[in-house]
Amino acid sequence: MAMRCPKSLILVATLVALPHADAARYPVRARHPVQTKVVTKTVAVPTPVPVVDPATSRATVQAQHEAAVNVAAQQEKMNRENSVGSDKRVVEHLRQRTEDGSADAPYDLAKRHEEGLGVAKDPAEAGRLYRLSAERGNADAQRWVARQKVAGKSIQ
Repeated sequence: MAMRCPKSLILVATLVALPHADAARYPVRARHPVQTKVVTKTVAVPTPVPVVDPATSRATVQAQHEAAVNVAAQQEKMNRENSVGSDKRVVEHLRQRTEDGSADAPYDLAKRHEEGLGVAKDPAEAGRLYRLSAERGNADAQRWVARQKVAGKSIQ
């Protein structure tokens, strides 16, 4: 396999110069303070790059793409299977919490009625639930009601 060297790896070497070995023979008071000298050298070392056959590369990329598509399809299928009935369970839970006096549940249920998530789109029911939530103190529902009044839309 042929090797090309288009890029270089930069190495940095650090050397520390220590005092001469004869410095130990001199008395301490006559010795100069030890001074270390740091020398840095940069050396370029070529890094070998393997030559890759373009046909092999395309086949590898294609295989990886197909594998990713298959995994995504399997995940989507599992998500659909897991979510069957979950919207109905959520709506039922929100209705129960609304009956129990929650201020947030009617707001969430109203958004579902407005967007048609898990229930049929019903703007009248959404408006009723927004007003109920606003009466119970939900700030988001109160803002929704205020926007409707400013826009001049009738809210039953």
